[in-house]
Amino acid sequence: MKIRHCLILSLLFLFFINTPAIGQERDWCCLDGEVILLQEAECIERGGQFFHTREEAEKYCQGEQPKLEEGWCCLDGEVFQTSQDECHEHEGYFFRNLEEAEQYCRDEHPHQEIVIVPNVIGLKIDQAEEILVEVGLQIGELEEKTSDSEPGTVI
Repeated sequence: MKIRHCLILSLLFLFFINTPAIGQERDWCCLDGEVILLQEAECIERGGQFFHTREEAEKYCQGEQPKLEEGWCCLDGEVFQTSQDECHEHEGYFFRNLEEAEQYCRDEHPHQEIVIVPNVIGLKIDQAEEILVEVGLQIGELEEKTSDSEPGTVI
């Protein structure tokens, strides 16, 4: 009776440690020639190849590397169409669904616009304004300050 009790507890323990939390589902990873259950990010981080079916993972691990279908890659906040291998090669996150890729990129990498402002220090205000307008910018508020520069010069 004690052996049966220990066996049941062992099985329950294995079940609970191998059951992912909600939102952390695992699929199949070919890692160092072995097929194991892992989350996609961990599989890729450890240098494995991630699959949604065990059969795909086993074929890949046995050297029958199937042509991976095209999908969508989120890399540095940008989404583009590519293969799973290419996406993972550049350390991106691969999705078969465009909406999922866009959602992930939006959540993980909020869009940040970078504005490059030309250096107009030392120029006259009208020259500075002309340069700024050429690149799509405009002068906001101006403040007069005392300096050694000629009056009307940007400091």
